[in-house]
Amino acid sequence: MEILFTFLIITIIGFGIYKYNLKEKELVSLRSLSTKLLNTNHQMYKTIAMGLYYRFKKEDKKEDELNKQAITSNFIKNNPYEFEYFVADILEGIYGGTTYVTQSSGDFGVDIEHQRSNGLFLVQVKCYKDDVPFDPIAIIHSQIVKQNAKGGIVVTTSGFTANAQTYANEVDVELIDGLQLVHFWSLYLQKQAHEIGHSNNDTNGNNRDLKPA
Repeated sequence: MEILFTFLIITIIGFGIYKYNLKEKELVSLRSLSTKLLNTNHQMYKTIAMGLYYRFKKEDKKEDELNKQAITSNFIKNNPYEFEYFVADILEGIYGGTTYVTQSSGDFGVDIEHQRSNGLFLVQVKCYKDDVPFDPIAIIHSQIVKQNAKGGIVVTTSGFTANAQTYANEVDVELIDGLQLVHFWSLYLQKQAHEIGHSNNDTNGNNRDLKPA
């Protein structure tokens, strides 16, 4: 989505230069507007990523009781285990295949098993506000070796430390930070909307491919 949005802005600027031969001041103004739009889009992703953390973060009993009394009906509150199902649905929608959320304890660091056409992928999710260190990556990598899996992913609402990113590159474990997760969620929702629209068209008899009898 971000790539498409960036391409659209660049296209508008390019077309403006070609079609209207913009003066330098107008061109600077247009470029400034495009930068602001892109920054706003990035800020929106960051805000949504932060919202996901507060939606799924673990709370102690006292804090949980206070939130039940104070939280507005406009908000959604879930627990960290439900975050695993949330991520599983998105991964399945983006990469295809089938996902299985493991039990909440005794999973040996594997929260989701993702069976794709090219093999098994093991996933660990972290609902964190701090950058994730290399430890979860090491755990997933050990399970990849142990289970002879095709690959592994670590997903978080936050980001990853520099050491974590370096280690992940060395052992070929995919990292999905909060911004990438929001991006995937957006694509997943678009895909769902498209499938619903396609299904409705089929039901109504519209937009079908006509074949000779």
